[in-house]
Amino acid sequence: MSTLLAWNHARVWATAQPLAIWHWEFSGLHRSADLSISLACLAISVFLVLHYLRPWRRQDVPYQSIVWMIAGFVLLCGISFFLEAIADSPANPLTGAISLAMAAASWTAVLTLACLVRGIKAPCHPREFEKEIAERQRAEEALRESESTARKLALAASRTDNAVIITDAEVRIEWVNEGFTRMTGYSAEEVLGRKPGAVLQGPESDPATIALMRERNKAGVGFQSEVLNYDKWGRKYWAAIEVQPIHDDAGQLTNFIAVESDITERKRAERRMEVQHATMQILVGCNRLDEAIPNLLSTIGRLLDFDVAECWMVDRQAGVLRSAATPWTSQRIGPEWARARVEREFPPGVGLPGRVWSTGCSAWIA
Repeated sequence: MSTLLAWNHARVWATAQPLAIWHWEFSGLHRSADLSISLACLAISVFLVLHYLRPWRRQDVPYQSIVWMIAGFVLLCGISFFLEAIADSPANPLTGAISLAMAAASWTAVLTLACLVRGIKAPCHPREFEKEIAERQRAEEALRESESTARKLALAASRTDNAVIITDAEVRIEWVNEGFTRMTGYSAEEVLGRKPGAVLQGPESDPATIALMRERNKAGVGFQSEVLNYDKWGRKYWAAIEVQPIHDDAGQLTNFIAVESDITERKRAERRMEVQHATMQILVGCNRLDEAIPNLLSTIGRLLDFDVAECWMVDRQAGVLRSAATPWTSQRIGPEWARARVEREFPPGVGLPGRVWSTGCSAWIA
């Protein structure tokens, strides 16, 4: 009873003082700060429970007791400030300032937590950790196998005698293997960014074959073909080409892979058999050798891709070699050379025909 009388006496005294208005206003601010702190504590505890624990959705979150303890502590702090706000206690400037600062700090924490809580992921259950680790191990194993396969493919591509070319979707060279350099003489630096046809094809490459390959490339489809190519020094060689398109996961064309093999020897063998067959057909169809010789020269020179085809017969009375017919010449030589050649005579040991006659052995010149 004495305490209550003292408190009422203090209230009456405060009412009679000129500065009492300031004390009453400060008391209202004190209560507002306490209420604000209590609401902030309530918000923080709700955030912890609803976002982290989610009791209606999952029950396997580890360390639940610690989270519940923190949430309960914050909630009790809020209740304490709420009770203090509604209690009829005297206003103290120092405690009021402290309450105001705590209110500002509390709501700053609430706003910060509200901004960060979207990016915070609740910890997984140990079983989920084990599942994630197993999936990661499987992915790493698949990656190691893929890298091992890629290394083996790169080794095979670099060691093979065939030429391997990788181009972009516009058929510009991005990579070639060592077999390409051995076959063509061109290094990777010399052909990067260029189109294979511009590098390897020449005047005697079949235009129809080239047009077909360009059409297939433009359509983005694979194909196989045989074409006459030229190496860095102008040597002609036949190449069997297999081209396959490469698409990404979205189905977009990204690259072409071409594998070329040198089939020059096979082509020569095929031509020799063709020449033998054509020669027999000419000889069977002619009654006289001098009638057959011009056709034989033309057939042999054309099918074997020679520049000149000549036939010389021995004039034993004069002891010289005489031309049996006008020599056949390719377009690279021209007919003028053949007309001048037909009038010449070769004694033994003179000129290539004379050397062959005198030695009795074949001779090849390039």
